[in-house]
Parts: sequence; structure tokens; C-alpha cells
Amino acid sequence: MKRISHLAVSLLAAFGVPTAAGCHASVLDAVDNSVDTGATYKKVQLIASKVDLLFVVDNSSSMGDKQAYLQQAVPAFVGRLVHPNCVDAANGTVVGTTDDHGACSAGRPEFRPVDDLHIGVISSSLGGRGSSSCKGPDGNTVYPTHNDDGAHLLSRAGRDEHALADALPGHFLAWKASGGGTGVADTPAGISDSQQLISDVTDLISGVHEHGCGFEAQLESMYRFLVQPDPYATLVGGFNGTSVATSSPVSLSGVDGELLAMRRAFLRPDSLVAIVLLTDENDSTVDPRAFGGRAWEFEQASPVQGGTAVCATSPEDPECTSCRLQVAQGDPACRQGQGTVPDGDAPSVRFFQMKRRFGVDPQFPIDRYVRGLTQASVPDREGEHPSGSFEYVGNADCTNPLFAADLPADPTADLCLLKPGPRRPESGLVYLTVIGGVPWQLLTTNPTDFSNGNKAPFKPKLDAADYTRILGKDPLRYDFTGLDPHMQESITARQLGADDAHGREWDTRGRNLQYACVFDLPAPKDCDAPDYAGACDCDTAENAGTDAPVCASQSALQTKGKAFPSVRELVLARELGDQAIVGSICPRPGDGSIPTPGYLPTLRQLVDRASASLAR
Repeated sequence: MKRISHLAVSLLAAFGVPTAAGCHASVLDAVDNSVDTGATYKKVQLIASKVDLLFVVDNSSSMGDKQAYLQQAVPAFVGRLVHPNCVDAANGTVVGTTDDHGACSAGRPEFRPVDDLHIGVISSSLGGRGSSSCKGPDGNTVYPTHNDDGAHLLSRAGRDEHALADALPGHFLAWKASGGGTGVADTPAGISDSQQLISDVTDLISGVHEHGCGFEAQLESMYRFLVQPDPYATLVGGFNGTSVATSSPVSLSGVDGELLAMRRAFLRPDSLVAIVLLTDENDSTVDPRAFGGRAWEFEQASPVQGGTAVCATSPEDPECTSCRLQVAQGDPACRQGQGTVPDGDAPSVRFFQMKRRFGVDPQFPIDRYVRGLTQASVPDREGEHPSGSFEYVGNADCTNPLFAADLPADPTADLCLLKPGPRRPESGLVYLTVIGGVPWQLLTTNPTDFSNGNKAPFKPKLDAADYTRILGKDPLRYDFTGLDPHMQESITARQLGADDAHGREWDTRGRNLQYACVFDLPAPKDCDAPDYAGACDCDTAENAGTDAPVCASQSALQTKGKAFPSVRELVLARELGDQAIVGSICPRPGDGSIPTPGYLPTLRQLVDRASASLAR
């Protein structure tokens, strides 16, 4: 019988649903037209036969090598969903895979083959949020620039970014093992050939490329597509092209009807939702209406001012604020230092420990994303900034689209008071996998061995001690007690010797952070070659004379890939508990003739974890 949580058993019993062996059909919510108060639904769906799989892929510079590793993991990952393992009933060992009819020649299927699967891909690029950044091309003459994908599903594929026919018209892939169309408007025709499905998924990921906005909006893109009740159509205001002083605050205009239609077609109310987020950097974008609607200044290539004196030691102190504000003009740090940022102000390194450095954090709070993946109610734009407030409030008065029964496609419809759906927060049917900037060694049972010779297995679940090593005791409140130095965000050298995990400390020249981890590229790449223009870490123009450990000695030849600490994404994973899986974007090396397993161990963990919620 499927293993069911104590909470789930209690809910089933309370609603009169049997919990004995054989109860593996979907338990659907009886929805009604009233506003969801948490008491109006009668049954909670615990098991799903459908899966909606969303890849959130960072498309900023130098992500190409990481996207290639994700592509390599797709065949085994997607293949296991549609052809699950056959396991020996006595000892649980894998003895094969199911055939095209879902049967095993030996053993039994670990779960019923997923015969109804949606797969979509979005990028991390949401533009400069009102700044002049991320508007023009990145200098590459081979690939187009994609600075603002709007969190729309992508149907561009392959090296030439051709439109993938199997993903149209909905811009996602629909697997229908039984053949035939989906019968749903704006939904692509169903694919029934598993090899074609795998080829198409690989093609979609390869088409994301690495020429997007350098202010990565990984979490916001995910939230905008899956959760935001009323995603804006356009941003109004911001930098006027002349000066910061004469530019205006940003406001949000309209509703993105194209995104609503994509969401409605892609996201089913009774599916298991699996999100795979791939990034080599911290979430680095702003809430456009924060900081008086001028949060775009932190993405503008102009100097920004630091924080008051108390910010350096006590960022949570109420007196910690920005020297940009009139109230801070008498503060010693603002008066004596003219509001400068002591540890650097390059736009590429603004998005870490922002309250300490700038006196203000213009990003959305992490709690917004936690709520978005775990709560039945979320704020719309009015709830986020009620009555024109320039500070995020987050009054959660709307049904969360992720837990709604029927999603609107019309931007003029009621986008807030939606019927609650059968997938509930209590269901445990939403999983987030973060493949990000953290040494893979920290995810093993031997987290103190930072050599490539670490043979310890990956932990199936991270515990509190693991997250303390990865994040510190409470990073959102600047308590980094217990933090492993590899995960310390710093422009300057940390107290960390050379090792296989991160290489060594280096002179970032104030334009980069020290690395969380590095890995050998399958083959070196010449960063001065046209293919890599604007998307490489060792190009001569930008990094002449660099001593970065990813570059061959003072040359444009890049030999290693890298990642910075993905702190915000990992905090979200910690808060989600058992609904989150964490992997390193720096893949574990292979063993002799065995190639690197890449990201497959992490994606296997996702299937292992989610299999408890899949129909048997």
C-alpha cells in the first residue's frame, strides 16, 4: 500500500475515505462557488495520475554547460515517469522497467506509468524591471538575446531556436500514452511515442540558451507563471534614458492575457506539480514597486547609495535605512562617506545581503514564494501593495491559482475569487527541485570532505544540520552561525583554502562573488569565439589578466564551470521541507571510465519523493 502521511490519514478518515490497501484512485475535491475559507471543500486529493512538470531554467551568461547536463539527464528522468522501474516485491530492488503497456516481466511497477504528462519550460529573464539594463543585445552575433521572456512557456528549440511543432499551440509538450489529442483548447496534440517526447524535451531545454538578463528572476518567473493571480502586462515608468534623478517610479499596467491562457492550458487542477529549477546564481531581481517604485535603481548601471551606520552591524535595526532617503541625511555613514558602499557597487554584485549593504532590500520576501507553493490564498497586486503602498504588504485575499479548480484565460474576468480545486496545500502534490549553487559534497553523508574523491552517497533528504551548513542559522536575519565558508557570499577572499569544491579564492575585482563550487568542463571553450560572446567567464575584453580559477592562466580559455551561492532558492527549499529536493549545479565527477552522473541523482530523488503521491 502507498505510504500516507499521518496528516493525510487523518484527513481521509475525517471525510469517510477508506485508508486500506487498494485506495489508490484519485480522491477529488467537491468544489463549489463559494470563496475558499479552508472549510468549504469536502475531500482532499492525495494521489495523482497526471503530472505537470515545469522546468525553470536560468538563461543568463555561462549557463550553457549546465543546461547541457540537464539535457543529458532528461532521457532517464522522463523515461522513468512514463516507464517506471519494476521492483522486486520482497526486497525492493530494481529488476527492470515497465513495457509500453505498463507491465513488468518481473517484479511490479513502482507506480502506475504516468500516461498524462505536461512538460513546460520557462526562463529566468524578466528584463530590467524599469531600468535600462537588459534591453539591448549582449554582443553575440550567433544567438538572439532574450532579456525578457515574461515567464511565458518557451517553444523555441535547438541551436537555431526553431519553433517546436509538438509544443504548439500551447507552448508545452503533452504526453498521452494512449494516443489521440488532448481535446482541450490551446493544448498541443498529444505525443504517444516516448522517444519523441524525450527528444522534444531535450530540444526545448537546448533552445533556452544563455543570452538572457543577468539580473536573474528564477523565483519570480516561477511565481509569475504558476501563482500570481493578475500578472502585469507592462511596466510603466522607470529610467527615462537621461538620468536617475529625473526618472520616475514604476507602476504596473494591464494583465498578461497570454500568460493566463498558457497557465490555464498547462496547469491541471488534479495533477502532481513538479518544478525543476536550474540556476548557478542567487535570485537577483527586484519587486518593481518597492523602494518608492524606484527599485529599478538597483538594476541600473549607475551608482547607488549605501546604508546608515548601524546597517553594517545590525541590519535588522529600525535605524538601518538607505542613505538615498532624506531621513538619513544626518547619519554619519551617509554624511562622511557620501553614502558609498564599502564593499563594492558593481551592478553584478548588488543582490546579496542588501539590507546590510544598502539599508534596504528591494526584493520580494522569500515568504511570498513559500506561500505561493504551500497556501490556498495569495495576494493579488492590490494585496501586495494596497492603496499604492510602496512597501510589500502581502494581504492574501485571493485563491491561489496553483490550488484552483478552473483557471481564467480572460484578463477581464474575476482573477481573484476562484473555485478551490482538488489539489490542496495538504495534498503534498507540489514538489520543488533546486539544482543550484552549493558544493555537491555538502549534500552527501560526508559533508566535510571537499575532495572529488568523496565517495559518500547523497543524502535522500536534508536535515536541519545540513541546511545550517548550507545557509547558516538564519540567513534572512543575518545570523550565519554554522555556515560553511563555501556558501558565504563575498566579493573579497574568504577564510577558505584551495580544494576541489571551489578551486580557490581569487581577485574578483569587485565584479563577482567568490565561488560556491566549480567543476571541470567536458572540453575547454575559447571565450573569444563568436559562439561564446557575452556568455563566457574568461573573454579577453572583460577579464584580461584575470586569475579566476575557471580560466586557464591569464587566457580566454575556460576550463571549468562555476556557481555562486544560491541562497534565496535554498532558503525556499528549506522552508518547503519534504516537498523540496536539493542538488548541486556543479556535477559530481565520474569514476574512471564512468561519466559524471550530472543531475540525474537529483532528478532520481525527485521521482523517489514524488512517487509516494503517484497512482499505483
